[in-house]
Amino acid sequence: MARYDDIFVTPGWLSANLHKENVVVIDCRYDLGNPARAIEMYKAGHIPRSFRLDMERDLAGPRSVHGGRHPLPDFEVLSSKLRRFGISSDSIIICYDDDLSGSSRLWFLMNCMGHSHTKILDGGIAGWVEEGHMLSTAPAVPERDGTFHPAFGEFLSRISEMEEIRRNLDSMQIIDSRARPRYLGEYEPIDYRGGHIPGAINIEYTRIQEKPGKIRKQDELEAIYSGIGREPVVYCGSGVTSCVNFVGLIMTGRSPRLYAGSWSDWISYRSNPVASGDE
Repeated sequence: MARYDDIFVTPGWLSANLHKENVVVIDCRYDLGNPARAIEMYKAGHIPRSFRLDMERDLAGPRSVHGGRHPLPDFEVLSSKLRRFGISSDSIIICYDDDLSGSSRLWFLMNCMGHSHTKILDGGIAGWVEEGHMLSTAPAVPERDGTFHPAFGEFLSRISEMEEIRRNLDSMQIIDSRARPRYLGEYEPIDYRGGHIPGAINIEYTRIQEKPGKIRKQDELEAIYSGIGREPVVYCGSGVTSCVNFVGLIMTGRSPRLYAGSWSDWISYRSNPVASGDE
């Protein structure tokens, strides 16, 4: 079972360690409905010395017919940008955002690339401000390029593909991380079709947080995941917010898998079955 400090750091820890040479902070905020707003949020105020990765350009790859709205990025391309931030193999990467999803996505990707020295700021940018720490409008400037190169990370083996899920629908435990109206098929603001993968249960990613950006305590997570087996598959609309459930399940000692293409990939195959309501 992962300890809290295996995955998270507090605003106090970050404040005390912010100016250490090997600590690199990355702003992962995004806005699906208005992607340009994320850069405006960064310009308006961010944690001092923090770089920024864009969900559409950096934390996801190019879209195609299949693969979902946010396919996993090319790890060589992403690592090239990380090197420009000064990141090397001994760097401690601190990811933050405003609802755990962007930071959890980067945390997942870094572990796919073998960089386990990656942490999430518990409480996000709001927690940072609430504890009295200042924001900056100055862009981060690296002192030098880093030497980071991706390697085979543990989480690469925990990525599920559509074919695997379709083959194992009757035996696989699947968690849908989206808002309940989307899961039920009552409302679908993003993808062309509503509903959920047959047999999936709904655990909204927001339930994993006691308030936006802050992870719930261990016993609360255990209660939420009561009845969930050791290796469930998590998905959402495009493989971003499901990373929050992935983190929560890791915190309870489980070994989840991530359907990276998620719902937007599933429905790109017109022959795939779709359920609605509480089916």
